[in-house]
Amino acid sequence: NKKFLVYNLVTRNLKVKYRRSFFGLFWTVLAPLSTAHVYYIVFKLVMKVQKPDYMILVLSGVMAWNYFSQTINEGVTHYIEMQSLISKIYLPLQVFNFTTSSTNLVTLIFTVPIVAIITLLHGKSLGPSILLLPLFLGCLFLMAYAGSIIVAVSFVFFRDLRQLVAIIFQFLFYGTPILYTVDMVPEQFRWVLDLNPVGNLIPAIQNCFTNNRAWTPELILLPIVWAVIFTVVAFFTLKLSRRAVVETL
Repeated sequence: NKKFLVYNLVTRNLKVKYRRSFFGLFWTVLAPLSTAHVYYIVFKLVMKVQKPDYMILVLSGVMAWNYFSQTINEGVTHYIEMQSLISKIYLPLQVFNFTTSSTNLVTLIFTVPIVAIITLLHGKSLGPSILLLPLFLGCLFLMAYAGSIIVAVSFVFFRDLRQLVAIIFQFLFYGTPILYTVDMVPEQFRWVLDLNPVGNLIPAIQNCFTNNRAWTPELILLPIVWAVIFTVVAFFTLKLSRRAVVETL
């Protein structure tokens, strides 16, 4: 039973992740909080970025980015690490990616209320936009899950991919409106954000908390389009290469 397997794998991952950890899930909240505060100090207080609700923008953006990057980076070596199991027992390869995506999603969900509380403490009320948050978190989950499948399959055949993914994510982080807002990007270059898979998704998640930006069609539809593209590519990647992956392992 796939559901039973996934449930047990997610439970095991959470237990292993927080075994002998006194603060447990608190660390998953502390990590993005501390990172966001460092960025806030550097860009808001030192570089004097003048944007309203900047702390909320950075915190919600870092929260979403951490989930996306961590899930895909962890997914790179999934099939190599599980090759002894995959070669002996028939298992849907995507089970391992779904387990990691779901495990990280649990920690992400625990972070969301913290961001909401900090938003309220900053004197910002949560408006109707917060109702769109599940939609965008769903897109984020699909993109991270599908992305981890794509890189896991590719890594079986191209072992330099781990280093390449790390470099790509460095560029992608600064090419995504996390530490800055879309209106700070020169208008002639904003089309680049549409080519960035999370270039509209993370600003949409930020806007669920701040509601500082008008909900344009591209802000809502492009994250959905990218999630569908990632899912379709991952499906066909796995379908066309599963046998080759197992034989190579």
